[in-house]
Amino acid sequence: MTNTDRIEQVPTVAQSIEGLRDLIDIWDDGEEFVTVPLIEESPLTGVAIRVLAEHAVALTKSIVLLAEHGMFIQAAPLIRLTMECGITAAWFSVAPNAGNAANHEGARQRRLILESMFQDAGIGDEQMVIEATESVRDLAKYESAPAGKFEQRCNQIVGGKDLYVHYRILSQVSHAGLALLDPYLHEVDITSENPIGYAFLKEANYTSAQVSLGYQISMLCLTLTAWDNISKDRPNSSQLQSVANRFGCNRNIELIKPPTVL
Repeated sequence: MTNTDRIEQVPTVAQSIEGLRDLIDIWDDGEEFVTVPLIEESPLTGVAIRVLAEHAVALTKSIVLLAEHGMFIQAAPLIRLTMECGITAAWFSVAPNAGNAANHEGARQRRLILESMFQDAGIGDEQMVIEATESVRDLAKYESAPAGKFEQRCNQIVGGKDLYVHYRILSQVSHAGLALLDPYLHEVDITSENPIGYAFLKEANYTSAQVSLGYQISMLCLTLTAWDNISKDRPNSSQLQSVANRFGCNRNIELIKPPTVL
């Protein structure tokens, strides 16, 4: 995550795009055959981290295209999703039983969806609901609040609390709410023809574009680091660190230590 103590200034849009392209190249230059390590005697966690990394890279390619066309506010939801990928991949890589906890949460969500679908549509398949309920019960010992809540995953990772603040800021323009009004409105002189003193903008004035793209570099670097950390011989560590040094990103992934009980 971004180490604010080491950043002298926010990178420009052009600098961020260059950094993002460098990270994409590091990933795309990787080996074609992927070996997934066993974590806690299961491939589940490793597969999850790999998929999150692949998705974060794909999101970044889309963000670069949008940024090159000046569509910064449209990229905001993708930057927000990359944050989720980065923190979740980091959490998977260091939290005990994270894969099993996520599996329990997935089973719980599936059960809720099935129950809602059958109830709302007036149809039913009791066996599907029974099987989903059994899956939740079988995995109950792995139930974990951070597996179901992004904020709690942030709170478990060193530096995550500060990141969550910007995540909430991005959330304001990632949903269809009144927060979208400000970027699309421009204050003008009040006249008889325009008594409210505002005009519409064809292109949103997203003032947080530079900061958000800076976070995108940090989050993509974090996601790729999570995969690199569990990979044999950490093949991309030096290249990732080179980009991290340029942009002041902290690649250390650690769980917050619980307070000492006296």
